[in-house]
Order: sequence, then structure tokens, then C-alpha cells
Amino acid sequence: MTNKNLPLISVVIPNHNYGEFLKDAILSILAQDYPKVEIIVVDNGSTDESKVILESFEPKIRCIFQENLGQAFARNRGIKESKGELIALMDSDDIWNPDKLSKQFEIITSEAQLVYCGMQVFEDLGQDRIYHEELRGKFKGDCKFDFVRLFGPTVVLGGESTALFTRELYKKVGRLDESLSAASGWDFFRRASLYTNFDFNEEPLVLYRRHNSNFSKKLDTYICEHLGAYQKALNEPASRQGFVQAFLKLTFLRLIYLRLAIKKHNKTLFKHIFYFHKFSRNPLYNCRMYQ
Repeated sequence: MTNKNLPLISVVIPNHNYGEFLKDAILSILAQDYPKVEIIVVDNGSTDESKVILESFEPKIRCIFQENLGQAFARNRGIKESKGELIALMDSDDIWNPDKLSKQFEIITSEAQLVYCGMQVFEDLGQDRIYHEELRGKFKGDCKFDFVRLFGPTVVLGGESTALFTRELYKKVGRLDESLSAASGWDFFRRASLYTNFDFNEEPLVLYRRHNSNFSKKLDTYICEHLGAYQKALNEPASRQGFVQAFLKLTFLRLIYLRLAIKKHNKTLFKHIFYFHKFSRNPLYNCRMYQ
């Protein structure tokens, strides 16, 4: 396929007061070896230096400035304004390897319309960059039941920054749920698994930045949002059968216990969580009932 015939990939980045990281993220997209990429950054009312940084990259990128309406709204707006046949989401504090998009494009198909990749966790300590664990993909093919039996966003790694999917799939799945924020990606990917198989490149093509402002570190908010996402899943017709609903409820309970344990610093509650974790490894848990 010649460059002329390659599909355009739209990269959508929401940003709120991450100016100190934004330049690294944008430069890593501009350095992609995939030749047809558009970049849309939706800024959610930042009060730091984000606006100046974003405007310095124009016209190489497209900037949309709005009040702070949340990550999910920003992603939906960016996707709506984009033109690509393929869509990649990125957090404004992460970094991509130069071959991230090209390697994912090689494996996306009509059967697997959502692909993701591995990631490398890192943090900046002064002038030094410290690299931590590498996380590699494990789940491919029909992943519907994997979202039921696993705790939290462990199917598609790294929040949203590792994923690439088709616009066709987005139209089927629908918008990211704007009532959620930390869990909107998990909810979107779970719903996407009802329509397509997944695939992955196990290489750590995304650098996931660990820092004090990471949303995932705000555990109480994080858990509350995932409780909402699991409750939403429980209410859907596709979940209302036998083991599927039972295990959704089980994970829902584990999230409640975890939230209480964190709030109360209660060791007994933590024991309940470990009990549920042990129960979830029962062989029945591996059945493929989520059809």
C-alpha cells in the first residue's frame, strides 16, 4: 500500500493543566514513522502554560479550547472533529515510541478493529528519567468475558494511550460515557468487546509517565467511577445471564470492599478482598458464557 492510499490516523489528546508534560507527548506523535497522522488536542480550560505550548505547535496540530467538561467529553469532541478512518487516544502526560502507530496499523483488521500495545512505566526525577516495569498485552480475540472476570482496567493496558481503533467501531459502540471520567476508557473498551475481537503488539510502544498528579492515584475517585461502570454493565441486557451477572456482581462487591478498606484502613475488609480474589480464580470463572 502506497502512502497515498494509507488511511489517516487521528490522534486525540485531552489536556487539563498538564503543560509540563504536553510538549513531550506532542513531539512523540510528530515523530511517528506512520506518514498520515492528524493531531487534535482538546484543552479543558487549562490555567497553566498549556495554551502557549499548544499554540507554538500550530499549524502542525489542531487545538480546541473549551471549559473543563471532563476527559470523556474532550475525547468525544476531538473524535467528532477528526477526519481519520482510524482513531488513537493519548493522555497528555504519556509518550509514544516512533513506531507505535505503524506497528499497530500492521495488525488492525476488519475482525480485530481494536488493537493495543505494551507499555513501559517511567518517572522523571529531576533531570533523570527512571524506568520501571514493562507491561505486555495478554488478552486478544474475544475479550468480552475478560472484562467481567478481571478487576479494573487490565485488559487494554495503560488507560487509553495504548489503543488504536476504527471509526466504524466507534460508531457502533457510541460515545465515551461522559458521566464517567477515570472509568470512561474501561467502559468504552468493554462495550467495544461486544462488537469486535481485540489484538495487541506486546512491545512496550507507550511510555506511561508516573507522577503525583496521575488520576489513577486518586484511589477513592477511581474506585467510585469503576463502581459506576460495573453498575452500568450489570444493567445491560448482555450481562443478564447466569455466571456473567454473578461475576459482575462479585467484582462490584470487591470494589465496594476496596473502597471501604481504603477509607477505614480496615484489615478485615482487605481479607474479604483477597477472599474474592481467590474465589475469582475458581475454574468456573474461566468459562466463556458472555455471548
